[in-house]
Amino acid sequence: MIRIIGILLDNAIEQAVQETDNLVSCAFLKSEGLIEITIENTASQVKDIQAFSELGYSTKGAGRGTGLANVQDLIAKQTNLFLETQIENKKLRQTLMITEET
Repeated sequence: MIRIIGILLDNAIEQAVQETDNLVSCAFLKSEGLIEITIENTASQVKDIQAFSELGYSTKGAGRGTGLANVQDLIAKQTNLFLETQIENKKLRQTLMITEET
């Protein structure tokens, strides 16, 4: 989970410094049986979230684009991890959901 959160935060910070409105926020929410970690950043250039997880996809130039593909691989190996990605009002929001293992 630390690696996943690190990749998401690194991506958010790298994207935010390219924006006029440099915003990165992170929220941790815990409810019964669920922990949600939401990372949001300004992303006026990002439009295609379908391509996000593809190996080699990057909005930051050539030779990049392995981070989110790695995140998807790590999540696929766990039965209690889920990632939701949204773009709304020129902000990218990614929420890592961790459910209790039964």
